[in-house]
Amino acid sequence: MTNIETGLAVRKGLGAHWQEVPVILRVFDRSLGHRLEESFDFRHVWSTSAIAAPWFVGAAIGMGVLTTFYLGRQPFLVARLTVRDGGGLAGLEMASLGDVYTDVEKTMIEMQRKALVHETRSAFQQAMERRFISAVETITGRRVAKFISTHHVGPDLELELFVLEPPAQD
Repeated sequence: MTNIETGLAVRKGLGAHWQEVPVILRVFDRSLGHRLEESFDFRHVWSTSAIAAPWFVGAAIGMGVLTTFYLGRQPFLVARLTVRDGGGLAGLEMASLGDVYTDVEKTMIEMQRKALVHETRSAFQQAMERRFISAVETITGRRVAKFISTHHVGPDLELELFVLEPPAQD
């Protein structure tokens, strides 16, 4: 409750500047966070479980989690996954590794609006390119030489490929 009370006090103290200053609240319960956003017009309410969930999911399925982050409400996981001969992932196509489109995008594709999905995805990838590269360079400690970001409908594929420069020689 202290975080909520503090957030309300800060909002009151900011007065007319309330919408200009990002106030971030941390609460335990995800549904409480959503209710705070809706009822009190907070824009950044995060639950500890929502923050930790991508990390735990990645670790639970055996990925070497490097970091997790959110863009808006969409969680992203950066992990190292080694595919070994004879393992469960050996020989699978990338498209077999999971759904790549949101429910909204799937609906648009079903409505024969693939071009709109493509345009929206392409715009997002272009807008986020510098942030993605920066995140990978920070995490790996290496410079990104080339970045390829593309997607395809039928088969559904999403590709974010980062080609790293060789490690610096000491």
